[in-house]
Amino acid sequence: MKKNILFAFALLLSLSSVSYAMGTTPDPKIYVTPEAWALGQIPQQTTHSKVIEVYNVGGAPLLIQNVRTSCGCTTTQISTKEILSRQSATLEVSFFSGSFRGVNTKKVYITSNDPKTPTFTFVLSAEVVSEEAK
Repeated sequence: MKKNILFAFALLLSLSSVSYAMGTTPDPKIYVTPEAWALGQIPQQTTHSKVIEVYNVGGAPLLIQNVRTSCGCTTTQISTKEILSRQSATLEVSFFSGSFRGVNTKKVYITSNDPKTPTFTFVLSAEVVSEEAK
């Protein structure tokens, strides 16, 4: 009986070490790159788009439950809502500067089943300048 318990403990310990060495957790884990987007100076009435990568660096499928923005001037399109372990999805983020002026900060909220980061916030910023200011 003691040998079985010791064997089970040793097996569990070795499996934990392998999981740690791979850098995974048994749970899904979101990783986004880049984490933010600084557009710099942009003119009014223009649209700017960027593709960001949403990775699952955990051991279980990452389920994207919702992607929403802080403003109607920002739109998103994600390639898939289920990201398997060690896989990624693309998220296209588009910002329309409209008649804004000055520094603007907008946010994209990615809600998933990641237990440690249930909502990841992606931040984009831009300084919108009018034609007269140029």
